[in-house]
Amino acid sequence: MESKKAIQYKYALNSENQTVYIGDLERTPGLRNQAFTCISCENILIPKLGKIRSKHFAHKYIASCSEETYLHKLVKNLFVQEYQKCLDTRSPFELELEIPQICNTYETFFGTTCTLEIIEKPFDLTKRYTRVSLETREGEFIPDVLLSNDSGIQKLFVEIAVTHFLSEKKVNSSFKIIEIQIKSEEDIDFIHQRLIRQSDPKVKFINLDIKPDVSFYCKDKECPTKMGMFIVLKSGKLLHI
Repeated sequence: MESKKAIQYKYALNSENQTVYIGDLERTPGLRNQAFTCISCENILIPKLGKIRSKHFAHKYIASCSEETYLHKLVKNLFVQEYQKCLDTRSPFELELEIPQICNTYETFFGTTCTLEIIEKPFDLTKRYTRVSLETREGEFIPDVLLSNDSGIQKLFVEIAVTHFLSEKKVNSSFKIIEIQIKSEEDIDFIHQRLIRQSDPKVKFINLDIKPDVSFYCKDKECPTKMGMFIVLKSGKLLHI
């Protein structure tokens, strides 16, 4: 954990066990009748909605509360809650992949291809993974979040790393895994955006088979990749073109 300032307790659980954000609350008479508990220690939290200090939740009583546990549980719960909302409303939750764009126009002639650029392409996870569950056992592992299709054949682990990262055993398994490093509440924005970017340095892919986009991109136009050729004449003279 970088510092205690990284945690401001902007989230809590309401009476329906739903994760709520302090910014979504308003100072109304009915607010006093609502109950909020800490995601980590499960003690009572009081919403602080003053105008001078930033809005946050505060523990009603002095309690020993693990910030690491708070972050870990918060991201897991919020991810499942938001992903399920996407499934219910048929809204996308996207995974933005970095796809190598490869031209194979001259592969037959020169035996090689060329990579033109890396393109960022979004894929809607909800189209493939139609179920989401929290800490569901899969074989010898219990992922933080398990995404699967209706038949249960296709599976994707989503692991939240606060201070503990993937074990070597899980990395070396055949399961597809996305590990997301979380250091503060600000790192949760990807959930609200419903977007996981491969280019994000806090995101790590394990066992995801990302296929390049291969096509005849340079057909009928000049190829940006330059190659040298040697021609041996009958006289034995060597020409470089």
